[in-house]
Amino acid sequence: MSSQNIEAILNSLTEQDKVLIVCNYQLYDGDWQALLNDLQARLEGRPYVLKLGERIKEDIQRVHRLMEIEKENNIKLGDFVKV
Repeated sequence: MSSQNIEAILNSLTEQDKVLIVCNYQLYDGDWQALLNDLQARLEGRPYVLKLGERIKEDIQRVHRLMEIEKENNIKLGDFVKV
């Protein structure tokens, strides 16, 4: 993948996307499923690790979209997004 394509992808990300990417890589070693499990636990009132506010359902949708971006482009967004 060219650096221009990666730059276009990065420019399309929202700040919320970037926060999720960084949290995923810092807290879950890049394991999106672990992040999804944690968000689902929070939604269901079970113990959870990550606290992102009241936007859990939106974050779950974001995670699925970010996973698809990584899959389609064969990249790991956490390698490029830093906060």
